[in-house]
Amino acid sequence: MWKYASGFISTLSLLALPWRTTAYMRQETCTVTNTEYNCRRESLSEIPPNIPSDTTTLFLEWNQLDHVERLSNLPELQKLILSHNMINAVVEGAFDDLGELWDLRLDNNNISSLQMDVFCGLQNLTHIDLHSNSLWSLPKSIFSCSQGIQVTYAAEKFPDNLIYLDMHDNELTALSEGIFNHSYNLLYLNIGQNRLTSLPEGIFRGLGKLKHLILNDNELSSTSLSVTTFHGLGDLEQLNLARNKMTSLPGGIFRSLNNLQRLDLQGNGLTSLPDTIFPISGNLKHLDLSDNALSSLSNSIFLPENAFRSFDNLTFLNISRNKISSFPENVIAGLSELLDFDISDNLLTSLSENVLNDFTQFLARKGGATHGTTHQAYLRIEGNPWSCDCTLRELGLWLNENYNRLPPESRSTTCSSPAHFKDKPVLEITSNGLTCGSKPAPTSKADTDDDSDGDNGNTGLVIPGLIGAILAAAAAAFICVMFCVGMICCCRSQSKSTKQVNKKNKEKTKEKSTVVLMLPEGQKTSK
Repeated sequence: MWKYASGFISTLSLLALPWRTTAYMRQETCTVTNTEYNCRRESLSEIPPNIPSDTTTLFLEWNQLDHVERLSNLPELQKLILSHNMINAVVEGAFDDLGELWDLRLDNNNISSLQMDVFCGLQNLTHIDLHSNSLWSLPKSIFSCSQGIQVTYAAEKFPDNLIYLDMHDNELTALSEGIFNHSYNLLYLNIGQNRLTSLPEGIFRGLGKLKHLILNDNELSSTSLSVTTFHGLGDLEQLNLARNKMTSLPGGIFRSLNNLQRLDLQGNGLTSLPDTIFPISGNLKHLDLSDNALSSLSNSIFLPENAFRSFDNLTFLNISRNKISSFPENVIAGLSELLDFDISDNLLTSLSENVLNDFTQFLARKGGATHGTTHQAYLRIEGNPWSCDCTLRELGLWLNENYNRLPPESRSTTCSSPAHFKDKPVLEITSNGLTCGSKPAPTSKADTDDDSDGDNGNTGLVIPGLIGAILAAAAAAFICVMFCVGMICCCRSQSKSTKQVNKKNKEKTKEKSTVVLMLPEGQKTSK
């Protein structure tokens, strides 16, 4: 009996061995390199104990942690990465002992709220990443540690150190007034992809060093912003307001942003732009106005005669997917540094010859070398309802002449009307087909210019005309030759007939003479 019991116990011991080994191996798979402790993708549900006290970087992302408990005995920790877990709670005082921490990443978790003193002990904290959580509100003093909290002087210095704050992709519906009042050194602030419907007056006041402000994909309306919303942001270089609900903007709202280089207003409901909307400094390089409801562009916004010369350095302009039906002349000429221009998918039916001339000069531009290559000017015009009548002649000629310098999308520009030309590429329509009712297509020097640019090998409006002329001349020559051949044949036939008649007459005369000579001699005498 004891023999069998001993065997059973031995078996249980063997069965237990792999579990002990597995637990041991899981702990050992966390690697230590110098002062870096790496526990990525270990399916951990708790933070491992006994982390070396000299650890400066702790990687715990892509695990199954559901809360953050107090981290102690890590006095030298500088970077704490807790991204991509299932964290829904941060216990009180979780980071109080991490006086050297400067980079804290809690993104891609399930955090819905934070205590107002959660960051107060972190006097060296410069980077906070909270994006892709479920935050619906934030305490007013979360970044200032100034209300109702007893902290040391060192902790009070915490807001002055913060330079990077990312809270995009949460559920924030509002921000408390003064929430950023003590974040004097903030350089990057991203609160895009939330549900903000308004911004408190002066919320960005004091952020004089801020360079990047991201507010895209919220629910900000025309009444959410005032002329002074962005006052004081003298160092701002990037402002993203894309995909909100603004149908209009107050004049001068961006006027004081003298260092602004990139402005994104795409995907709103903007129907017009005030003449005084843009910065006066001329530093703007990238302007995206696509996906709005703009029906026209004011000359005074873009022309170089504008006293403020706001667009001296503009290299990118996108006004695609609007409702623009006419394009002002001299706009492109005034934007001397422009290299990327998109007016596709608007309501343009034709372009004047002066505008096309501006486009030709634009396509000849080349920008500075990027990655060892020179940037060629880029223009998109497809997706407009081009009317393929006599007014389109210049555009067709222009497409042929600039074929090799256009992107593939613009090369395939198609007609919208009349019905028999619908969806047909403009380059496939001959000049003879472009009429306005009974009015033929207007003539131009290009009709008779045999030296037109045909290097691109396309069958456009110029080349088909030349081929047609050559074929017509060949046909005329062929008809002429055939007529001459016919005349020659006819003359030869007539000459032959005349010869045959003369021959018959001669034969009759000869017969008559022969008859006279054969009369009897007496008859001659009697005669």
